[in-house]
Amino acid sequence: YTRTIAEGTDVMVAPYPFSYTGKKEDEIPMTSLAVPIKSGDRILGVAGIDLGLDGIQKTVASYAQKNGTYYILVDNDAKRIYHPKKELVGQPVGDDTPELKDALRAAIAQGKPFTLTKKALATGALSYLSYAPIHVGKDRTPWSLAIVLPVSVLLKPLRDLLWLLILIGIVVAALGIPLLILISRSLSRPILEVRGAAVRFAQGDFRRQSTEGRRLEYLARRRDEIGEMVNAMEGLAGVIGERVSEIQSAARQVSDGAGQASSSAQALSSGASEQAASGEEVSASMEQMSSSVKQNAENAQTTEAIARAHGGS
Repeated sequence: YTRTIAEGTDVMVAPYPFSYTGKKEDEIPMTSLAVPIKSGDRILGVAGIDLGLDGIQKTVASYAQKNGTYYILVDNDAKRIYHPKKELVGQPVGDDTPELKDALRAAIAQGKPFTLTKKALATGALSYLSYAPIHVGKDRTPWSLAIVLPVSVLLKPLRDLLWLLILIGIVVAALGIPLLILISRSLSRPILEVRGAAVRFAQGDFRRQSTEGRRLEYLARRRDEIGEMVNAMEGLAGVIGERVSEIQSAARQVSDGAGQASSSAQALSSGASEQAASGEEVSASMEQMSSSVKQNAENAQTTEAIARAHGGS
């Protein structure tokens, strides 16, 4: 009551033992709630009530859930008011986590939430603890309620989700792999056929009426990139084929002209040979004629000499 008057606000007293008989064995944990009665800013008195903690302890115990989940109730001094292990009631929390003890007790004293992970004292399982303040009226020393949740229970929905995702992945793989194979074949087969056509074109085979050519005509009707590529190759093959035909025709014409020129050259060569032979015959005849003329001249000179000789005698 003196705190209520001094602070001018509601006060929740820390738990204390009380015996209605005055005997130690009859002591029970109690708490008191005191509220100021005011007239404006003036305190006229204090109204209070004493509460046995056994009812509060039973209420907190009823919140306990399955799978190792339970609750802890502590006062503003971080002393346990309720714990499943009765021997821990009245003992401060944090002694089993020395590195977090001061921070935990400070958060409880200031009425702030606090979380940590440690082995639960009641079950020994690795657990997640979350402390939350409980404010009664305008009391400045709130108590705190903590839930102790085993990490295995906390992670169970995640594990279930993981197994579900694995199962979905297996089903998707079982259905998707054959589908991917079919899709890959439907994509690779036209590409292989186009590649074969490109190889034939590179080797100089521009026929479009063959079995491969009919396949290309089928691919050319596709309305996608493969169809566009086949149409482009078909156009290129047509242009190249026409140019090759023109070149072959020109080559035949050149070959025919070369044959005719060869025949003319052979005729000229034969005529030249005949003319050379005739020239040789004419030259031989002229030599014979020259020899005959020479002989006749010599004979004439001889005759003339004989005639002169006879004339002088």
